[in-house]
Amino acid sequence: IGATIWVWDRLKARMADGISLAGVLVGIAVFGLWIWMIPPDAQRSGEIADALWDAGPALVTLWITARIIGSCILVPVLEELAFRGALVDVTRDLLPKTLPPIAIQATLLVLPSIAFGLLHANIAAGTMAGLAFGALALWRGGIADAILAHAITNFLIAVTAMGLGYWSYW
Repeated sequence: IGATIWVWDRLKARMADGISLAGVLVGIAVFGLWIWMIPPDAQRSGEIADALWDAGPALVTLWITARIIGSCILVPVLEELAFRGALVDVTRDLLPKTLPPIAIQATLLVLPSIAFGLLHANIAAGTMAGLAFGALALWRGGIADAILAHAITNFLIAVTAMGLGYWSYW
């Protein structure tokens, strides 16, 4: 939180692009890619379901509410501020100004995407998601659409986890 406050003015400018239909479409596409790349783990889903139902309705409601708020609101905002905001800015500042613009853009897309992938259990799926969110941010010139796309992806994963009982996605 302290780091976000420290760089807020710089990051706020990165969100001035607003949101568009592209953010929605990329969010849906990344969800499809995620589900395609990571099949549900029936054993793990069963273990999580058993633990949930043993916890009682009040605790289950609290846990699901916290997961939805965390994964659909907090995580997209914080991760996009970190990876498509701050890490892109730091990388841009460190790159030699003599590099061709295409090399700069490629580096600003690939390096934060790999770092984002390393944060996820499935590195390949996380990196692919990072590439999609990063391409969207670079194309739109800000991170608002990337935040929206990330939130939509995570919301659809939450709906899949709860609606189909594929708890392993959480």
